[in-house]
Amino acid sequence: MYANVFLKNSLFEPFTYIVPEIFQNNIGEGFAVLVPLKNSLQMGFVEKLSEENRSQLSHNKLKEIKDIFPINPIFDKNLFQLLMWASDYYLEPAGSMLFSALPSGIFRLSSYSVNFLDNSEEQRKTILLSRLVLRRSEKGISLFELYKYLQEKRAIVDVDSEIERRESYIEFCNISDKEEYRRISQKYPVVERFIEEIRAVRIMPLYEAITIIRDRRILRYLYKAKIIKIVDPDKDSGSYRVLESPVHKLTEEQNRAIGDIEEVRKKGFAVHYLYGVTGSGKTEVYLRVARSILDEGRSVIFLVPEIGLTPQSIFRIKNSLGCEVAVLHSGLYEKERIKEYFRIKNGEVKVVVGARSAIFAPLLNIGLIVVDEEHDSAYKQEESPRYNGRDIAIKRGQIENALVILGSATPS
Repeated sequence: MYANVFLKNSLFEPFTYIVPEIFQNNIGEGFAVLVPLKNSLQMGFVEKLSEENRSQLSHNKLKEIKDIFPINPIFDKNLFQLLMWASDYYLEPAGSMLFSALPSGIFRLSSYSVNFLDNSEEQRKTILLSRLVLRRSEKGISLFELYKYLQEKRAIVDVDSEIERRESYIEFCNISDKEEYRRISQKYPVVERFIEEIRAVRIMPLYEAITIIRDRRILRYLYKAKIIKIVDPDKDSGSYRVLESPVHKLTEEQNRAIGDIEEVRKKGFAVHYLYGVTGSGKTEVYLRVARSILDEGRSVIFLVPEIGLTPQSIFRIKNSLGCEVAVLHSGLYEKERIKEYFRIKNGEVKVVVGARSAIFAPLLNIGLIVVDEEHDSAYKQEESPRYNGRDIAIKRGQIENALVILGSATPS
C-alpha cells in the first residue's frame, strides 16, 4: 500500500511513501504521520491511499512511513475536503494550508501528558509524552503503539497539566490609589476602557485582558497598584459574573428577518445576507437562529473581526445560548490554543467564537456559520497561505450542508 503525503514544505504535489503492513488497517485520509525526508523526520498528512505506486519512482526507491501520531485523525473528512479545496482555490501549497489550520505546537510531544489506565486498581499513571517516547530504550513506546492504546481505551492523552497551573485569570480589586490610577490611565488611555470591562465581569482570562490592553506591561502596572490580582487558574468561564440583560422584545424587522432565515434554512445549505447598521439588532437575530440550530443538536461558528472579540460579545453569546463557548483568539498561549482545539474536536463544546482562523475549528455537525461584519478586511489573510475567511465560511457551509449568515451595514 502507498500513501500520498503532504509536508509543510512540499509545494503542490504530495510525496509518495510505502505504508508498512503494521499501519495498513490504522491509517486513512487526514491522518498525521511521521515520514523521512532527506536526513530528517517530518510530520505530514495523508492525502490518499492506493494499492498501486503512481509516483515516478520505483518501489525500491520509496521510503516507508515511520510512525503515526497518536491522536488521529487530525482532520475529519469534511474539514480535510475544505482545506484541500482552499489550497486549490487560492493556489496555495496544500501542506501549508493544512498546517495553518492547526495550533502551533500541536505536534510537539512536550505539549502532552499520557495517563495510563490501570484497570485493576482504577488508577492512572501519568507521564509526559516526550519522556515516554524518548525513553524507548528503557520502557518507552512508539507513537503508533500509543495510538493503539488510545483506540483500546487503555490510555488518555491530554495537554500537559502545566497549563492548569498557569496564572491566566485576573480579577478586579478596587482603585484605592487614585493618584497612581490617574497616572497610569493618562499614560495609557486604554486603561479606562479596560477597567470598565473588568468591573462589569469581575473575572476574565488573561488573553481577553490582552485583547483590550494590547500590552502586558500595563497589566503589570495595574497589578503593582493592586487594581487587579491573580486568581485561581482552575476557575473556568462559568465563574464569570455577567450582568444579566433583560430578554429583548424583537422588532418587526427582526421578526421578519428571522422568519426569512428560517424559510431559507429548510433548503439545507444556503447563504443569507443580513443588512443592518451598527446597533440595529443583527446580533439578536444571530442568537435567535443559533438557539434554534442548537436545539436540533447541531453546532455553530461565530466569526467576528479580531477587534470585535470583546469580553461583552463573548459573554453575550455564552449567556444567550446557555452553553459552553470555545474562544479561538490570538491572545491564547500555545497550550491553551491546543487545549481549546481538542475540546472542540472531542465535542465538548457546540459553539465556537473567533476571528478569521476560527473557520477551521474542528467542529462537528455544523448547522450555522455567522460572519459578522463580513466586509471587514480582517477576514483576508495577507501572508501565505492567503485566504478570505468569508469565502471559506461559505464553502464550509456548502460542505456541511449548513446555513451561512453574512451580516454587515456595508455589503462587500
